[in-house]
Amino acid sequence: MGHAPLKRLRYTILLLAALGLAGCDDAKSGSGAQTATVTDQASDSENPRTAVIGQPVEDDGMTFVVKRFTAVPFSSLHLFPNAKLKAPGPGSRLWMLTVSVRNDGQISADPFCRNGHARGAGADLRSTKNAYYSWWDQSVLIQANYKLCRSGIQPGSTETYTLLYKIPKSAAKIDAVLLWNVSSEYDEFARTAVEVAL
Repeated sequence: MGHAPLKRLRYTILLLAALGLAGCDDAKSGSGAQTATVTDQASDSENPRTAVIGQPVEDDGMTFVVKRFTAVPFSSLHLFPNAKLKAPGPGSRLWMLTVSVRNDGQISADPFCRNGHARGAGADLRSTKNAYYSWWDQSVLIQANYKLCRSGIQPGSTETYTLLYKIPKSAAKIDAVLLWNVSSEYDEFARTAVEVAL
């Protein structure tokens, strides 16, 4: 009988110790979860999927920077000698997107072509009515695009392209361009396209 209070005291001490350890484990778990969330958010901010004109944005080993987007007269185009290009009809307006691309990968690549063919892919304009417009494949006739759908971009190098678009005059305002690396084995159909507001 005389040892009962001592036993209760030992039991109380053990119980408090167990509760204290459990609390520490919960605190550690909570701290770890919060750190992971912050890390995930930091990773997203380091690789943004949206940008504006003049800001770099990356997709599949290519860093894109849209320089300019403007309507241009057909007569202002500098074509290769003997190039034959028919002006858009009266119901369309010609627009020009100037974009630089740096190849951050390990092999030569052409982000707007696949197997050397101009397919008008890799840089689709989007209107406020969710209509999409691909670049005009005749953009390869512009002198500044002498590497477009030809030699591609070497690793570590940057090229600037001028892409033309024929857009109906009745079309809604163009608000963005979706960019992706067509030459990537895993992204031929804009599955990971990045967006630049225009």
